[in-house]
Amino acid sequence: MTGSFSAASATLGFDPGNGGTLRLSLGQRDLLVPGPALSLTIDGRTVTGWRDARVSGGSGLQVTGSVADGIVATLSITQVADGAAFEFQMTLHNNSGAPVRVSAADAFAGTLAPADWQALSFASKWGGEFEPEAFALDQPREIEVRTGRSSLGQSPWLGATSALGAVVVAPVWSGNWHIGVTPGTAGVALAAGLSPWKFWHDLQPGATFEAPAVLVAVGSDLDAATLALTRAVGARLPRSAASEAIPLEWNHWWPYEDKEINEAVFLENAADATDLGFAVSTLDAGWFGAADAETFWWDIRGDFAEENLARFPHGIQGLADGVRQRGQRFGIWMEIEAVGLKARVRHERADIMARRDGDPPETPLDPDDPGFLGYVCLGSAAGQAHVHQLLETLVEKTRCEWIKIDFNLDPKAGCDCTDHGHGAGDGLYAHYRGLYALYDAFRAAHPEIIVEACASGGLRIDAGLLRHVHCAFLSDPDWVPHHLAVVHGASHLLPPAAILHWPMSEWRGKHPRQTLSLRDPALTEDMFDTIIRSAFMHRFGLSWRLPDLPEKWRVRLKAQLRIYAEEVVPLVRNGDLRRLSPPPLRSGGGERQPRFQLSSGDRHLLLGFSLGPQEETLGIRPAEGGFAIVPRGLEAGRRYRLRELSPDATGEPVVRTGDEWMRDGVGLITGSSYAGVLELV
Repeated sequence: MTGSFSAASATLGFDPGNGGTLRLSLGQRDLLVPGPALSLTIDGRTVTGWRDARVSGGSGLQVTGSVADGIVATLSITQVADGAAFEFQMTLHNNSGAPVRVSAADAFAGTLAPADWQALSFASKWGGEFEPEAFALDQPREIEVRTGRSSLGQSPWLGATSALGAVVVAPVWSGNWHIGVTPGTAGVALAAGLSPWKFWHDLQPGATFEAPAVLVAVGSDLDAATLALTRAVGARLPRSAASEAIPLEWNHWWPYEDKEINEAVFLENAADATDLGFAVSTLDAGWFGAADAETFWWDIRGDFAEENLARFPHGIQGLADGVRQRGQRFGIWMEIEAVGLKARVRHERADIMARRDGDPPETPLDPDDPGFLGYVCLGSAAGQAHVHQLLETLVEKTRCEWIKIDFNLDPKAGCDCTDHGHGAGDGLYAHYRGLYALYDAFRAAHPEIIVEACASGGLRIDAGLLRHVHCAFLSDPDWVPHHLAVVHGASHLLPPAAILHWPMSEWRGKHPRQTLSLRDPALTEDMFDTIIRSAFMHRFGLSWRLPDLPEKWRVRLKAQLRIYAEEVVPLVRNGDLRRLSPPPLRSGGGERQPRFQLSSGDRHLLLGFSLGPQEETLGIRPAEGGFAIVPRGLEAGRRYRLRELSPDATGEPVVRTGDEWMRDGVGLITGSSYAGVLELV
């Protein structure tokens, strides 16, 4: 019996004949033509079909049947949110009397219809997250991560566009993943899910293996498909009263790092943060370790029981109390997984350290101990209990309301310690299953706490992790062209509520582009407004020396933050972020006037920016002759009022019909940035 179901304008069907084939159409056009819906390797044998597929319906499709002697594969496909987005889930169950080895298990396999398919993916590295790469799908290609962090190397996302429409594929996984592309005469075969690199799982009799899920979204063009995908990601994003408030945060890191921060400096900034309109003050790294002003946080990660009383004489508990007395909620950084080379816990809890002695990394963290991987194995129940206690102790001490959880190393293939409760080939898989469970239990116990994910900036951003935390930090650098490039890329995967980034920070360290000085007389009001407005598309905070802020910028910042809190936050909470222009490139090329639209219901925030040479004026410069912003997605015959969102806004709002706005746009904009809201009259 065949089966099918519709989601928005898309219809997905399955035919159990010939091993089972999957088909996906948009209107009257096939985007995925009938083709194999399985991509498995069991005991070294490639499996692309069921022996006896059985289809059942309901809220989606479920296909079950044997794929090897005693091995049952179940593919579940469901609609996510209200658009043309589908989640593919694959489980394998062993009904036989002997173990089998699973070395590849893709949750999604499908075949793009014959057409001229053009693809977009994103390379990713520190300071170079979401770097667009365009190519034709006319050659075999493996898009893959082997670093153990989902977005170090590539971002877990692929978009394909042709005259037929667009298809977007996103693995729902935080470790190693892959998207395989194989062109052929019948179309372009796609397979996506867990990377098979150095992976195997010995499936025991009576046991079940759950492969990482994959999201697939379709649309008439790439914008429509990505909108369906980001809504699907947003539908599974954890929500809480604390998180939905979208509080503004101040973080100490970039202007002070762990060298110039101390209790007095932090509390002085917290007092200013309250005056300016921030809600949370977050203590980043540098608070733990020996009572020594020179202690380097990196070396001793994991030793969180000891607090640096030289920097914080009243400890983090006293600091948190002082922050609240100054009108702020308290946030704190912790790296719960990683263990520094000099950390005592490395030796005191050797039983929970991730190791790979059978196949050590080519470039080990410690040449004298090459099997040491530098993190706590959360595939181990004891490792989970250890990290759980770290978090509970932190909460008990500080009563924090925000935790920034970082991860600054590459697990690569992961742990092979078989006494941890996992096998030699699935340690990284078990680690991420353990991490997800840990996050879920923590959020359930502490709904008052916002959980932020960070990984050397944005090196672990994926649709999987964003089911277990409230938001992801996009990138360590944040100069304006880079920030806009990263947001442009991230908006293909994440909804605004899942995005956290800061507009241009003041850096204590040296970076050729991070040159902002708020005391520089060359800093103009136009430049200042552009910096702040660049973060009006998502959650944000600042990493500035607040006590040193000149009075004119203090007044201006308060006014801009008030606009954000009153006008923008409701749109960030449940809105869609559309890209109205091609991306800017952090290298200085690409679109020089990037434009965006943040929409929720009948309200649409229009944002435009004008960029200049990187070496001048912080990369910000008004466009010669000005520029316009042309919105999308308005109701043609309805009347919309445009209000400029500026501390200096004067004059009457402009009213036009939706089709007039979409034809003529807003312009000409002569400054370096613009923010205005369109709302139905």
